[in-house]
Amino acid sequence: MLRVATILVLLLSGSLVAAPIPKSLKRQPAGNILGIWRVTDSLTETWIFRDDGSAGYGHSATKFDGPAVFTFDESVTPHEINWSQDNKKSWNFGVYAFEGGLLKMNFSAPGRDRVKHMTEQGGARQLSFRRIEE
Repeated sequence: MLRVATILVLLLSGSLVAAPIPKSLKRQPAGNILGIWRVTDSLTETWIFRDDGSAGYGHSATKFDGPAVFTFDESVTPHEINWSQDNKKSWNFGVYAFEGGLLKMNFSAPGRDRVKHMTEQGGARQLSFRRIEE
């Protein structure tokens, strides 16, 4: 009887241990913002968004000139993005959307409220990107 009880305990305790979630099943942002993107009106300007919240930009897909961090909120439309290039001392607020295979972003000028629409004027920079690598 003790042997059966021991086997049952081992079987039940093993079934309660959660297996790690495979990377391919982890939730990605809508449209999958993660990856390496090239600015459409530039031959070299490249941005990267990593799943740990780190980011970068530069003129190479392998070496980035400037480290950055970002956060995003995909529960609103258009999606919101916050971008910092100075270790979170200041933030650039923007919105992004996926349109026709492009990632489009519109950032507000520093010190101003977030733009509310992709087409809103007065932003610091409006960008379109093509994915070059996931």
